[in-house]
Amino acid sequence: MKKTYSFAIKISFFMLISVIFNNGYSQTEKQVQEIIKDYDMVKANQLLQNVKQREFLQRKEVETFAKNNKLPIYRENPKGGFDQLMYITPEGIPIYYSIDNVEAAISTRVPHLRSGGSLGLNLTGTGLVPRMWDGGPIHNHQEYAGRITMVDGTTRNTNSFHSIHVMGTIIGSGVVAAAKGMAPAATARSFDWDADESEAITEAMNGMLLSNHSYGVPVSSVSTTPWYIGAYSAEAYNWDLIAYSFPYYLPVMSAGNDGTATNPSPTTASYDKLNGNKNAKNILTIANGIDATFNATTPFAITGGGTVHSSSSQGPSDDRRIKPDVTGDGAGTGTGIYSAGNGSGTGGTTTQYATMLGTSMAAPNVTGTLTLLQQHASNVNGKFMRASTLKGLVCHTATDRGNVGPDAKQGWGLVDARSAAEAITNNGLTSWISEEEITQGQTITKQFVATGGTTPLLGSICWTDVADASKINSGVLNEANADITNDLDIRITQGASTFYPWRLTNVASANATRTGDNPIDNVERINVDTPTAAAVYTVTITHKGTLADGPQKFALVVTGVTSNFTFKTLTDTQTKCSNAGNAVYPFSLTKFGGANVTMTSANVPVGATLAFSANNFAANGSFDVTISNLSSVAAGSYTIDIIGNNGTETEIRKIYLTVFHPTFSAPVYIAPTDGLTGITTGTILTWQNDVNATSWDVQVSTSPTFSVLAYSGNVTTPSFNLLGLNSQTIYYWRVRPKNSCATPAYVSMRSFQTAIIDCTPASFVATDFSDGTIDATAGALAIVPVTVTGGYTIGKITASVTITHSYIQDMTIRLTGPPAIGSPVVILQQEACGGQPNINCTYDDAGIAPACSATSPAISGNIISFESLTNFDGLAADGVWTLTVNDPYTGDGGSVSAFSLKICSKSAITPVPVLTSNTINVVATSTSVITNADLNATSTAQTDVQQTYTLLETPILGTLKKNGTNLVVGNTFTQKDINDGIVAYTNTESTTTSTTFKVDVKNASNGWVPSRTVTINIIPCGSVTTSWNGSAWTNGVPSKITAVTFTGNYSSTSSLEACSIVVNSGINVVVNSGHTFTTNGSVTINGTGTFTVNNNAALKQIDAIAVNVGNVIVKRNSANMVRLDYTAWSSPVSGQQLQSFSPNTITTRFYQYLFTGTTTPTAYQSVAATSNFISGKGYMIRAANDWPITPTAFNGQFTGVPTNGNVSQSVGIGYNLLGNPYASPIDARAFLTSNPAIGTLYFWTHTVAAVGSTYPQNNYASYTTLGGVASAAGGAVPNGTIQTGQGFFINATAAGNANFFNTQRVNASVSTQFYRSSDGISTISESEKHRIWLNLNDTTNSYNQILVGYADNATNGFDKAIDGEVLDKSNTMLYNIINDSEFVIQGKGLPFVDTDEVPLGFKATTAGNYSISVENVDGLFTTQNIFLKDNVTNNIHDIKTSPYAFSTTEGVFNNRFQLVYRNALLSNESFVSNESLVVFTKEDKIQITASQEIASVQVFDILGRTIYNNKNINEKSLEITSVASKNQALIVKVVLKNGETLMKKIVL
Repeated sequence: MKKTYSFAIKISFFMLISVIFNNGYSQTEKQVQEIIKDYDMVKANQLLQNVKQREFLQRKEVETFAKNNKLPIYRENPKGGFDQLMYITPEGIPIYYSIDNVEAAISTRVPHLRSGGSLGLNLTGTGLVPRMWDGGPIHNHQEYAGRITMVDGTTRNTNSFHSIHVMGTIIGSGVVAAAKGMAPAATARSFDWDADESEAITEAMNGMLLSNHSYGVPVSSVSTTPWYIGAYSAEAYNWDLIAYSFPYYLPVMSAGNDGTATNPSPTTASYDKLNGNKNAKNILTIANGIDATFNATTPFAITGGGTVHSSSSQGPSDDRRIKPDVTGDGAGTGTGIYSAGNGSGTGGTTTQYATMLGTSMAAPNVTGTLTLLQQHASNVNGKFMRASTLKGLVCHTATDRGNVGPDAKQGWGLVDARSAAEAITNNGLTSWISEEEITQGQTITKQFVATGGTTPLLGSICWTDVADASKINSGVLNEANADITNDLDIRITQGASTFYPWRLTNVASANATRTGDNPIDNVERINVDTPTAAAVYTVTITHKGTLADGPQKFALVVTGVTSNFTFKTLTDTQTKCSNAGNAVYPFSLTKFGGANVTMTSANVPVGATLAFSANNFAANGSFDVTISNLSSVAAGSYTIDIIGNNGTETEIRKIYLTVFHPTFSAPVYIAPTDGLTGITTGTILTWQNDVNATSWDVQVSTSPTFSVLAYSGNVTTPSFNLLGLNSQTIYYWRVRPKNSCATPAYVSMRSFQTAIIDCTPASFVATDFSDGTIDATAGALAIVPVTVTGGYTIGKITASVTITHSYIQDMTIRLTGPPAIGSPVVILQQEACGGQPNINCTYDDAGIAPACSATSPAISGNIISFESLTNFDGLAADGVWTLTVNDPYTGDGGSVSAFSLKICSKSAITPVPVLTSNTINVVATSTSVITNADLNATSTAQTDVQQTYTLLETPILGTLKKNGTNLVVGNTFTQKDINDGIVAYTNTESTTTSTTFKVDVKNASNGWVPSRTVTINIIPCGSVTTSWNGSAWTNGVPSKITAVTFTGNYSSTSSLEACSIVVNSGINVVVNSGHTFTTNGSVTINGTGTFTVNNNAALKQIDAIAVNVGNVIVKRNSANMVRLDYTAWSSPVSGQQLQSFSPNTITTRFYQYLFTGTTTPTAYQSVAATSNFISGKGYMIRAANDWPITPTAFNGQFTGVPTNGNVSQSVGIGYNLLGNPYASPIDARAFLTSNPAIGTLYFWTHTVAAVGSTYPQNNYASYTTLGGVASAAGGAVPNGTIQTGQGFFINATAAGNANFFNTQRVNASVSTQFYRSSDGISTISESEKHRIWLNLNDTTNSYNQILVGYADNATNGFDKAIDGEVLDKSNTMLYNIINDSEFVIQGKGLPFVDTDEVPLGFKATTAGNYSISVENVDGLFTTQNIFLKDNVTNNIHDIKTSPYAFSTTEGVFNNRFQLVYRNALLSNESFVSNESLVVFTKEDKIQITASQEIASVQVFDILGRTIYNNKNINEKSLEITSVASKNQALIVKVVLKNGETLMKKIVL
């Protein structure tokens, strides 16, 4: 068994403790902040939680041990109090704490510090708050009533007499003069000894400087385990770690009262009696001395007494460190110290007193004395001393009363508060105290002038040493290995003489030596007994080996020196924001004689200016050191030397400056590299350290807007750990530095993507436990193998174990990978918890810290691994893995009873888009469409709508737009949007410049192209020019940044781009059919020049504010018409008269359409033939009365200024007649998107001629975003482009404006005609659609056509812009039914399932014979069966094979037909009820369970493609993990062994 030694328990959380300022805590808020400002509070909180956990486990262990061994937890001791069982040694020995009881101020020379003392001081402890931990609560004794906070309660016990007495010694006010404490005006906080370590951490986090601990482990308690006596134990390590974590905190411990006790195996007879924390390096251990008598005048030398009392426990520590450290007065004249309390039991009343003896009294004597010294240091220097400085000063100035030099009975001697205070006062004159730092390999030297004569020169160093758990003694008797971690050395030289520090020999009773370096102690002192007066002595500080934990801070104390001057500042440390003024250090200078003192400086930061307000002194004075121009100083911390020199003496004082700036450099990201793919479930974010930052905010999101955070936090080191990342996910991350000057905005981000992490493979379970026994002997080793197969690459791994063991802290558990991958090792658990039994848990990086339950199993659930299991990520999994359990201790054993591994496989995402990006050249002060020549993303077997761009960074200059709406970070657009010309860039620049934006692209399978930067060059129109001279371009073929001038006639042979077009007078320019002239800016036709846009050609303009000058001619041919036919027209130019456009139409046959909600003739209103076309408005114009009776096209010609920019046309609720206002086609989908109140477009086709004044069949072709339908079979079908000159109807659901924008304009090449023939399908890229076109006919007439389609964003209800209502309901028709209304276009939601049924209605105005046929299909319906079910005849007809003929009476039949996809009458498949089959998805896998054995399983996507096929199952259940496609609907077809076929729809 092993007792908990280390604080290094791995936890995955920490709790922040706020610093609380009130009268119960120490000092002022400013003082506390100064103390704790450099403490690492994150580590402090982790330490606190670890210690609390250990203390809890120790209490549980004590309770169990006491119960099992019938031992009392509390036992009465001979002193009338009680001892308490605190913990159990590794050998199972119970350790009891006992109070250390066997004219203190005079002996430690405290009266010299008080009012009327020899030093002229008045130190009382005011404003200081020492802490006391002791055996019991106290009461408000009159000596300290109103000045204490009793933290651990007020219910006294039989140890309270001791606590009351100790507190009185520290802070008694002297109500009874003889009981006056050391610091009579201090306040204090008291605790009992339970949980003393965790409570001390909390208090230190709140600025505690000193604490008193007058209790410990008596020799008698551990006499059967003598190795523990004098050893560097776990308790010593714990207190060293606490002290190292809080450099201003000095614990004061009583040495104990075992002076007459016997150590059965001492290092030296009658010595070696210190136990537990008394042997810590970084505390102050106090021996018990008797009263001393003194010379009444200077130098106040001891004339008698002051020696150690016989009851005081002797040292040294086993490594021969000097312990105890110093001696206090705990015996008085030999009978004890007079203080508060009655000396027994609960302590009596608040007015009783008693005399008590022991180190328990000596320790508070020293604690109170040190409180006064800290007060004095604060008064003199404006700040408190570090603990190492205080300890070093007390040891340095102690009076030697035993063997010459330090010894193992009283340490460095009797505390001398007078000399210590005098050294503080005279620092720089007759003493030197400085707090220094030594870096790796550094040598520090200082020179001093000796006072000489009878005054020895003493030089000391002291440091708070790094706590090292490896130094803990694990049971070796009198282990002599040095417990020091960082070995610093001091030497003093003068001429050829070298002086070394004291150190003890192996024989504790012998005198200390000083013949070489001291490699043992962290307090080193050199005595130069008879220095030469006025001689210069050099003090040198070095170190051996490598400094652990970086530079080592230490204190230097020198006395016995002299100087004619000194100077100091009370504000030697400053932190400044560079924009918040200068750093000013006020100094005072003291001068006793000698030449003038001149002040200079060194090591001034580069860029700064340092100035002295005065720099030459003949007498005492003051000066300011001002450091300015901080904005030119690099951020960081600087140590600046302020140097005083009088020609013979030099004194250097250091000031410290930390500079921060309110502006920050952009973070330099290190890992993961930007755009890295294949990340597993965990990674570590790292970035370059920034000395201008004190911390960083970190954000991680799946969106580049960071609107929802997946992870976030604030860290003080440049790294951030991520665990639990999702599969196939893009993560964006960013950091921002912070300091006290500013918190800036985030300025940049990075991204990465996780791989496909498939966690469906089965667990791999160990079966060989032949070596799984954990013996009860030291060094036991259990090994359990498990074999992994399957060829997986590890994306995540977890390990599940079940182990029986009676003391789980003994164990270290490791997981080792196969030799083929280098046998990597991860520690799963390292000596966790304590003496509880058994483990049954899963080690998982996403787990939590073990709860360490007191009942079995002590560790259970999902537990975070001690070392990260992500170390295995990306490695091949195949091979033999090994679980190893090591138990190096005796006494407990067990076995491994279960072990398994769960491996999530890692695979790459495919396909990855191919992204081609080119520099985009645009015209200044313009809007330019981004084309697929600029950005083009493609993926194998995927459409352009499946290639999605995400905007990561917007251009600094200008704006990206989609459909005229500004794009911001996080917005998306597709390749289809680019192909459709609705992504544009607008800028207002006037000069040549450039900008960039950044995108990434993801496709339908999560393939990803990250962080592509696209450059835009902005060039003013006219910077590049070219002219057509009639035969050639003078400066090359123009591009969209070229200003074009036509100086010769031109007839196009291809499309052309320009930033502006000018046609000179007399020049004729013709744009031929199929060609598009695209200009960003204006078109100018000068004089007699002409610009003709032929039929099916286009003039497309980008900039909506460009102003055109001069007339153009736009030619547009109608569809074939016969006499009296009407055509819906719209003018692309301004100034075109109606009659001039169609001169042979009679003047009363020009019509506009008044919205009435119907299409009756009364909605049409005649328009004056002499009026002009209104832009954006449609007009019905009848063919001339003499027009041929055979179908003939009308060759229309518009003349006027071409319309450009935004056009709004007012509309009312109901049907309205609008028209394309531009000399180029427009995209119908873009128009619908821009006009959400409009859902369907209707185009008058005059497919069937009128009979008399009526049309016998439907003549309206219809269009929604789902697609277009012809008016009737064989008619033209809208394909999504509204051609130049085209009028069209809309049905508006709200009054307002219909809006036309330049962004809706498309090239002539997109559609050379408004309609397409019935044997062709539009080639425009679409989102996912699967469509059926049905025709209604009889033997002589084609009545109408309808569309049924399944598409993204559609539902089975009404969807505006997807579903299109029938416009003319007066004729025979076939229709879809939605909410009891008739629709010509119906969209239904994905995914498609072949069990769907679509009701179709039918209206016959005449009884007779009709047929329904398939006009066309696309998508999955190219292979899917389509049947028409006649609900009257109960026929199911394969309508893809042949039309369905039927007869009917006149009437409306809403339930006559259904479109179905299975022939239920003829199918040989038996479809069974849902109860026979259960199909569901979980964690990206498909689970199938059937009532019968399964023969085969097929999985289809919504396109009908087989993506999984397994024909040899023969089980009732199946788990499918190999389907890579995610986020889509799938059809699962299951054939059972009995022949039954079952189908299920799922979404994966």
